[in-house]
Amino acid sequence: MGQRHAVIESDPLNANARGQIGIVLSWARQTADAVTEARRGVELDPNAFYPQWALLHALVLGAPLAALAAGAPILARCGLHP
Repeated sequence: MGQRHAVIESDPLNANARGQIGIVLSWARQTADAVTEARRGVELDPNAFYPQWALLHALVLGAPLAALAAGAPILARCGLHP
């Protein structure tokens, strides 16, 4: 994940990059770090879909009960839930 730092250093305000890093960390079962990266992406751009999806993905894998609570609001922010 050394490349992760290079991506963040080259464009620290890129919300989608944070989301992508969150997905990769989720796949590596580093869910706490995945949640952190995805949340940072959401903070950087609350309207971007990818960081929102990455956050939900990380929560499903690492904290299923938190994912249940966060799921509907995340989907609503993305226009995917009434």
